[in-house]
Amino acid sequence: MKIVPYLFLALFGLVVGWELVNASFWLFNQPSTLANIAGHFALLATGVGGFLGGRWVWKRAKGTSTDGASSLIVLVVAGAASTQLAGCTTIEPGHVGVVINMNGDSRGVEDIPVTTGRVWYNPVTENVYMYPTFVQTAVWTKDLGEGHPSNEEFSFASKEGLIINADVSISYQIDAAKIPAFYVKFRNDDIEAFTHGFLHNSARDALNETASEYGVEDIYGPGKEAFLAKVRERLAAQVADIGVSIQQLGFTGALRVPDTVTEAINAKITATQTAIQRENELRKTEAEAAMAVAKAEGDAKAKIAEARGIAESNDLITKSLSHELILYQAVQKWDGKRPTVEGAGSGLIISLPPDTK
Repeated sequence: MKIVPYLFLALFGLVVGWELVNASFWLFNQPSTLANIAGHFALLATGVGGFLGGRWVWKRAKGTSTDGASSLIVLVVAGAASTQLAGCTTIEPGHVGVVINMNGDSRGVEDIPVTTGRVWYNPVTENVYMYPTFVQTAVWTKDLGEGHPSNEEFSFASKEGLIINADVSISYQIDAAKIPAFYVKFRNDDIEAFTHGFLHNSARDALNETASEYGVEDIYGPGKEAFLAKVRERLAAQVADIGVSIQQLGFTGALRVPDTVTEAINAKITATQTAIQRENELRKTEAEAAMAVAKAEGDAKAKIAEARGIAESNDLITKSLSHELILYQAVQKWDGKRPTVEGAGSGLIISLPPDTK
């Protein structure tokens, strides 16, 4: 049949066109304007070449056999072209995509993730997986109405072997540059499955390992923040290789421990607070006593200083007195009248005549 060579020629052209279209799509997906332009030219050249080649084969094949064989060639070429053109998707803002090659020597995930925008791919031999790069938040709790529709609370043992139950919240983010490594490990883009599966189990392991180093009073009391910081550090180390960074991890609500442990911890807290209160009262009493002593000492010193001043003043006055000064002061104060009462030896300074009035 003369149609056979033309059929093989059409298939050969189809394979070449297929690869050229794949190359064009690869150029479209590169983070380079120059590569995008080259992809458009390559796709345009492929389209023009395919049209001209197909037209030539169509004319030659049409004159060699039935119209059915020629139509078969047209259907094969048109079907392949429509399949190629259907391979386009859009990566939403806050996401990145990875193109997975499923056939040939290059099968596997491409090393460079695709950022926001339109992505071209071959839907027959390739898949595109999309991953969020914004912060993901989850709550692992026993409350079925708050978190996952299953009990995801954590149970871990303290250094003493006491069982503690807790609800945990977590926030994490996936590094866009490490999305290919993330896909290689999990083989899907189901973030919910990762969060409530692998990440939940990793957090449980980190809690159990860390809790074995802490007493229940440290976990339940003032050492809680240090405990959680150590858990975050352990968990971050476990998931760093797949590009996951832990932004936050903490308890939601109160820890659930046996009632006897709660009572013992509360009693110890009460005793500690009472001791602190009494110590403060003692310090207050000592401070007030010290203030009273200081005041008394100050008053005594003030009186001594006052007495010393009076004594020194009197001493100065005594030393400054003389007979002439005393006589002068007496004359200055006398009103010129004879004293109405005089005793024997009154010692008048001036002799006065008897008062005849």
